[in-house]
Amino acid sequence: MYAIGRTANTANLQLEKAGVEVNPKNQKIKIDKEDRTTQKNIFALGDCADGIPELTPVAIRVPFSKNTIRSKS
Repeated sequence: MYAIGRTANTANLQLEKAGVEVNPKNQKIKIDKEDRTTQKNIFALGDCADGIPELTPVAIRVPFSKNTIRSKS
């Protein structure tokens, strides 16, 4: 079995209301070199982030600062 390519599932997140920009070609969230979105207090990690490899281990290795808020799930 082969799986080639992924689609970012960001359409229903209402990112535009938060001022977060997405790449219109692939709907992935635009980030800077520190994984910040166009809203500097919002970060994007993993397969939804534009311009980085689509690999879970890449997202897992991203360091979190003491100021990072993690969701409770």
